[in-house]
Amino acid sequence: TQNILVSPDVPDAPAPPEIVSIRHESAILNWTEPKENGGSPITGYHVEYKERNSLMWKRATKTPIRVKDCRVTG
Repeated sequence: TQNILVSPDVPDAPAPPEIVSIRHESAILNWTEPKENGGSPITGYHVEYKERNSLMWKRATKTPIRVKDCRVTG
């Protein structure tokens, strides 16, 4: 008897975001859904940013974003 492990398909990453506008301390981004969703609907996006001269990425929001645009401050 063989055990076969089937892993679920993983969605593709969305295309790089479009920068809609930039202000002194913020930017507004929007993006499109990934081409492949891995067989399940996309339920949210994590948006991350990195401050200049930092090695660490930070999440722009505490919870996943359901819409495909975001204002990032920092």
